[in-house]
Amino acid sequence: MKHTKFAWLLAATAIVMLVLSGCPTGTDPVLDTNTDLASLAIDGVTLSPAFAAGTIAYTATVPYSTTSVTVSAAALTATSTVTGTGAKALVVGANTISVVVTAEDATTKTYTVTVTRTAPATIADVTSLRISDVMLSPLFDPAITTYDGTANGGVASVLVSATMASPFAVVTVNGVSATQAVTLGANPTNLSIVITAEDGVTTKTYTVAITQLPVFDAATSVNIEYLVTESINGTILADVLVGTNAENGTAFGYTDANGKVTLSTPKTDAGITSMKDGYAANTLQIADASAVTSAVLVNQHLGMITKEAAPVMANIALIAKTADLSDLAPYTGTAIDTNGPTFLVVIAGGTYGCAPTAWSGFGAKLDFGRTPTTFNGIEGVMMAEPEWDAGNGMYLTYFLFDLSDIGMPAGTQDVRIVAYDVANNRGEYRTPIIFNYNPGGVDISAGTFKAFKVDLRNFPVSRGYFGETNSSTMALNQYEGRDTSYRASIEFKFQEAATTTNVAITGFDVYRSTDNVTFVKIGSQIYGAPNSGSLSAPPNADVDGVHTYFDTDSRLVMDGSTIYYYKIVAINGSFTNESSVGQCYLSAPFSYNLSAPLNRATMSAAAPHNYSFTISNTSLWNASQSDFFCFSLKIREKSGTWKFIGQFRYNFSTAAFQIKYGNGSWFTLADFGLAPADITYADGTITIKAAVLDSANVNWALGGAMAYQNGVAYQWDITGDSDVLGGGGHPAWFEKTTSGGLSRTYGNGYNEGGDAMNGLFEFNVIN
Repeated sequence: MKHTKFAWLLAATAIVMLVLSGCPTGTDPVLDTNTDLASLAIDGVTLSPAFAAGTIAYTATVPYSTTSVTVSAAALTATSTVTGTGAKALVVGANTISVVVTAEDATTKTYTVTVTRTAPATIADVTSLRISDVMLSPLFDPAITTYDGTANGGVASVLVSATMASPFAVVTVNGVSATQAVTLGANPTNLSIVITAEDGVTTKTYTVAITQLPVFDAATSVNIEYLVTESINGTILADVLVGTNAENGTAFGYTDANGKVTLSTPKTDAGITSMKDGYAANTLQIADASAVTSAVLVNQHLGMITKEAAPVMANIALIAKTADLSDLAPYTGTAIDTNGPTFLVVIAGGTYGCAPTAWSGFGAKLDFGRTPTTFNGIEGVMMAEPEWDAGNGMYLTYFLFDLSDIGMPAGTQDVRIVAYDVANNRGEYRTPIIFNYNPGGVDISAGTFKAFKVDLRNFPVSRGYFGETNSSTMALNQYEGRDTSYRASIEFKFQEAATTTNVAITGFDVYRSTDNVTFVKIGSQIYGAPNSGSLSAPPNADVDGVHTYFDTDSRLVMDGSTIYYYKIVAINGSFTNESSVGQCYLSAPFSYNLSAPLNRATMSAAAPHNYSFTISNTSLWNASQSDFFCFSLKIREKSGTWKFIGQFRYNFSTAAFQIKYGNGSWFTLADFGLAPADITYADGTITIKAAVLDSANVNWALGGAMAYQNGVAYQWDITGDSDVLGGGGHPAWFEKTTSGGLSRTYGNGYNEGGDAMNGLFEFNVIN
């Protein structure tokens, strides 16, 4: 009996345990229901919107070239699983990719990404096309598909480079990749340049027939480095097509990033043309280039948008020795005797008429040993309106130059003539001429050079196209993405040693060196008659008697370390007198920006106001580079008059700011009852404290403290000196005095009517 009862009990217990095992209890685990993703991404593709766990629908776009994408995702919780990731093939159009998250309790959530693969582009256009060592005719235009090409002599093969309107298009040349050079064969070599769009179907074909020109005869040619600038006052131009031509050959190339290209050039009767899209044309003719190693070409901005770039030619055509021009005869290139009446007639020819214009300042000018500009040279008188010459297919303009009684130094003179047409197309003609009228002159050995100064100034902007009266700036590389320029002038007086009596000279030569050992003549000023320098009316001994020369060479370096040495050789007939050496350098460029008060700020009339601005090149802020930093703070009512003008400078020798009082005297801040901390410099920022504006004697505008009026709008700017004070109106500058020289670097932008790079700032005053 006992055994039977025990068996029954065991069976009953087993049944109860079986039932209990299928029933939840208060201590059983709860399964995770989270179906969120922690991350979702497609390699190399941006999702829209940006991923968020609560957002389940996304879009993305990929180019046609993308045939598949890789999807990656991670669940927010470790108990969830993710499917739908990995590589996904794409068809053109919409592709829906589903990523499914399954929670621990089997709940699911689906994230979708619609990836649109764009249709293949059908664009087979080209924005630019170039063939190495080949000049296209006409100049490349995407709409023109047939060209003649001229290859430099001696070139064995050429490379085609094209800029596609679509980055997905490909180019082939004669059926093979454009990366392969094409060998030139017998003239002509025909190129079939095919642009194939991304769709593989749409094409555009350009054909070029290349004719190779003869090689320059080495015995009759010379290599010349050409520098191209956008003006006498402008910036270097890269990617300019420059070509030289003569009967015995042709060469051409494109200027590099420094605006330079070296080309083989005929020694005699060389013609050089430079062209760039958007700029006027330039033509240089050199009758004798045998001793020329470098030359500057000037491609102006087009002066009239309705006129195109077209070459301008100029040469001496006629000569007369009578005042009434009754004996006009063809000029044959022989020596000229300028004793008595002497007139040259220059013909300037171009597609458009060559005439004086408002923007160029002259139609034609002539000078000796240097390129004529607005401030130097003999101006030609236009004899009649330009007339059309059907035979030559151009307008011809005649200019008369009066060289009567101009005495010249013995020897050959480099005569240069420049002509502009009404569209700023430019032609320059250079020819050697022997002048037989060489007056003996008088001995000037007792004369002394005084007030000799080399003045080099640079600007981080282009200062104009043609030069200004009594000034000239030349071309450099850009600074902060903007055009840069510089002006190089040499001034001196030539007087009796013991007095201020000026000694007349008939001209002078200018020499330059970079090592103070080897000097090269860079130009001359030929007066043609005794000249005692500048003369003011009424006479003023302090400023009279000054001789000035502008170095228009565009190759000077603006680095703050290359020193240029200059000397002068004064001339009077056959007598000469050499100066001592003056030296200078072009300081590094800088710019400055207004910082406080902010533009269009609102300020309280009762609160003190500080003014701050920043300079870009802090390396100039040390005594080795600068003697002074000069600047002015100017404040005016927007619709009224000046309310504050203060002129300041930092003196690097005393390491202190100074204030200008009167018309030339400088005083310390303490002289005005101010503390050294009232004008400060720190890490490129200059701050003028409110206390400075409260000092009555600092304010040149009112002679009293600055007083702000409620409800008034004001404008402020930082300049250098100020034209309202009788100064030159310069922007702020650093300067350094050297032995016989002065280096200045101006930091301005002339933007929005202000001198600072970020323009004239405005603020409003309220209570």
